[in-house]
Amino acid sequence: MERPYQVDIKEDRVNKLLGRREVKLIIRHEFRGTPSRRDVKEILSKIFDIPPENIYIRRIETIYGSCISEVHAHLYFDKERGEALEPEYIKERDRRGEEK
Repeated sequence: MERPYQVDIKEDRVNKLLGRREVKLIIRHEFRGTPSRRDVKEILSKIFDIPPENIYIRRIETIYGSCISEVHAHLYFDKERGEALEPEYIKERDRRGEEK
């Protein structure tokens, strides 16, 4: 049986001008590796009730020697807005993360 991730919201900011939420999370993943982008999208989708295709993971950084990762993500209220604003390399990373 897999243990669920422990998630703490470190920062949650609504950017009305860009139509998105900018969040920073701390994810504790004992006895597991760094969570995948797909896993993080599922977690964020459940917490914020936003479709996964509106979520762009900017960064997942694991603290060396620990089971703690810091995640930076943008959650768009509108899919088209996210497609227009996010850089191509972020969209490509997210697409690659979903294929695995």
